[in-house]
Amino acid sequence: MPLDKSNQPRIMPGRIVVKSDSTRAIELKFFDAAGNSAAVLVDFGELSEARAINRKLRNGGYIGIPLTRKQAIQLDFMASQYASSPAGQSATFRADLPGGWGEDCARFVYGNVELPSGQRLPRTHATREGAPGSTAGTLKSWQERIGQPVRCSTRAMLMIVAALAAPTLIFQGVQAGGFGVNLFGPSSRGKSTALRVGASLMSSTFLGSWDGTPLAFQEIAQECGDLPITVDGMEAVSGEAPAKVTDAVAYQLAEGRPRARAREWSLKAGADTRTFRTVLLSTAETARPRARRTGAAVRLMYVPVNANLDDPVGIFDRLPDDTPTERLSSATEALARQLNEAAATHYGSVMPAFISYLIENRATVTAALVTYRNMFRSGFDDNAYANAERRALDQFAACYAAGRLAVEAGILPWGEAELLDAVRSCARDALELSPDRARRDQENVRRIFLWLSDPARTKRNLSTALTKAQLPTVDCLATHLQWKGQQHPFALVLPSTLMQQLSMDKNEISGAMRQLKQQGRLITELRSDTLTKQFKFSDGSARFFVIRSISRSK
Repeated sequence: MPLDKSNQPRIMPGRIVVKSDSTRAIELKFFDAAGNSAAVLVDFGELSEARAINRKLRNGGYIGIPLTRKQAIQLDFMASQYASSPAGQSATFRADLPGGWGEDCARFVYGNVELPSGQRLPRTHATREGAPGSTAGTLKSWQERIGQPVRCSTRAMLMIVAALAAPTLIFQGVQAGGFGVNLFGPSSRGKSTALRVGASLMSSTFLGSWDGTPLAFQEIAQECGDLPITVDGMEAVSGEAPAKVTDAVAYQLAEGRPRARAREWSLKAGADTRTFRTVLLSTAETARPRARRTGAAVRLMYVPVNANLDDPVGIFDRLPDDTPTERLSSATEALARQLNEAAATHYGSVMPAFISYLIENRATVTAALVTYRNMFRSGFDDNAYANAERRALDQFAACYAAGRLAVEAGILPWGEAELLDAVRSCARDALELSPDRARRDQENVRRIFLWLSDPARTKRNLSTALTKAQLPTVDCLATHLQWKGQQHPFALVLPSTLMQQLSMDKNEISGAMRQLKQQGRLITELRSDTLTKQFKFSDGSARFFVIRSISRSK
């Protein structure tokens, strides 16, 4: 479709897009200044308007002389003829959301690219910052620069597999909606670093901020259907009560259906109004999660940056055991800096590789996901958890199952066992925040202190002269240990003693001890994954719960 016989760059017709409101747009193709093929999408109603066309052509890289009104009218006529021709009809297709699964999960629209073919698709709206499409580095460089270092952080690993869970939801029986993971904790604990690592699967930046409205989140979810949404800084919520906004977002995203006002975006973008599936990844700078309704708590799960929020290592809870205590701070700072720098230069390769793997193996993906979800849930006793907690465990199981597939595909450079341990650790720490569980744990803490303060308890002072064989003859050992620069009294109790004396099971004792650890009343090994501390005696060693207490030995 050349406009004239001069040396002007030729403008040729491309594909024709039929929007959901039945209006049409045509792709105008040309070569830019660098000789590369370029294209712009113009509504048929704008073709006779020279100013509108010239503006779009110029923004798209067209270097020819601006079109006159007469040429614009000529272009309109020629485009109409092309649209009714066999060539134009074969190039006509209905617009779809830029992200999401096609029929039978045989294709996936990823930004402006169709997977697995890699065919570029015309856009009917502006690209949102942080949306999928751009890449830097390769999958191998991402694995080396990000995939390997994050093995020091269960939270960063969780953010990665939670992001991968979004495109697997359809295979896990989710027709609409999803869930969210909100990483919370004090400042400078690595929350944004973990989120940036999760975002690097698709992009170099986050998709949005909490300083918005629930409607804005729905629009992002529609635009990025079947892909994760990364949003930093829940403390940015302004205007309405924060809990009201975050609860509304949690419910609406979990519902997976746009409200009436959000459908306006669909019409404007030329996209079909339909359900969406997503996983929301977020952070919050707070020492405690906000009080929420049970439904919202299940839909947007709060995960602490560390089992001990006061631990300065923050998200890096899997540092090598031989890391000297005096080097913990510098080691975590170096890791955070390394991951942030790598996420800015190695991004966008993981998600399309994973989606292509899902397409290629779509016949067996569902069965594999069921197997891996059951494997994850087998590590938790359903009888020990309330219904809401079991529902939250299902979300963590979905994350693990997606991550396990990525490990099998060679996309994530992790071991199967370390992935399982990482996600289970995050799940256990998150479940400790359940309102029902927190009340039960606090009640068990109260029972433990009442038991320790009972004068009838058999106590002895800790001494190297004691033998391991003498330990069963006492209820607890008393000693003074250094804590925050001062000597404090502590009680050493064998786990088996608590189980026998207070008739508590392992889950109840672990919950109470985690509560004490968060309160700063429990001393453990330097490793964050243990609740006990080892002491040596003349004939062996034993592990104790070391509880800061006001009671003293007699």
